[in-house]
Amino acid sequence: MKEINANPNVAFTTIPHGGNEHVKAKGIVQKSSKTIFDFAEQFIAKIPGYKDTIEYAGESLILFEIRFDTAVVTKDLHSIKTFKAITCHRIY
Repeated sequence: MKEINANPNVAFTTIPHGGNEHVKAKGIVQKSSKTIFDFAEQFIAKIPGYKDTIEYAGESLILFEIRFDTAVVTKDLHSIKTFKAITCHRIY
C-alpha cells in the first residue's frame, strides 16, 4: 500500500490467448471499497479452487481498482484501435 499511495500510476497489458489480441492502458490504481466477498461468485466461477482460498484467507485479501480513460485494443497487427473507457466492474 505504501508504494501505491506514493505513486498510483500504473500500466497494464493483457496476455493474448492466441494470436496478437490484447488490451493495454495506463491509469490510476486505488484500494477498492469492495471486498473479495463481493466478487466471490465471479472468482469461483472462473477458478473453482479459489473457493478454499476465499474461505481461508478472504479477510486478508485486498482488491484494487484501476481507472483509465482510454484503452488500446489490438485484434491483430492491422486492427489496432483506441477506445474511451466506461465505468464497469469486471472480474477476469
